[in-house]
Amino acid sequence: MRPLLTLLLAFWNVAVFRLRPQDLPRSNVLLVVTAVANVGISLAISAVLDMPAINASVEMCVLVGMTVTLLYAFARSARIVQTLTALLGASAVIGLVVAVLVVMFPNLPYPVRIAIFMWNMFVIAHVLRHALDTLFVLGCLIAFAYALTLDSLLRLLLG
Repeated sequence: MRPLLTLLLAFWNVAVFRLRPQDLPRSNVLLVVTAVANVGISLAISAVLDMPAINASVEMCVLVGMTVTLLYAFARSARIVQTLTALLGASAVIGLVVAVLVVMFPNLPYPVRIAIFMWNMFVIAHVLRHALDTLFVLGCLIAFAYALTLDSLLRLLLG
């Protein structure tokens, strides 16, 4: 139980900007665990909100595809495992927060939804800033490009 709490705390610290992706261990097993947790939490939230389950798969593909592409483009491919682990782990933690809120308050107020969206965007920006050795502003632009790409793909797929 202690290792699980240690991992949750580490990903919480990424989600609140205290840890960087390079502070996490480089582990393919941990990457798979965070990916499974992320998809599982996304599927649970989709079920509670009566949203299509495909959202979780598309979100994972866009996040992984864009991140790997960016890391190769910036010649930082050695950072793929830690960066994806940080993104997926922090996203899973944010997802847990969302799941609790949605269960407690099924009709989440719009300002709360916007705040969670912005938190998620800033976490992505934080992780990418460190992974790409760039400015936070560029990380923000990339995070919002990710959100727009995801939204466009979901609209295309779901009509």
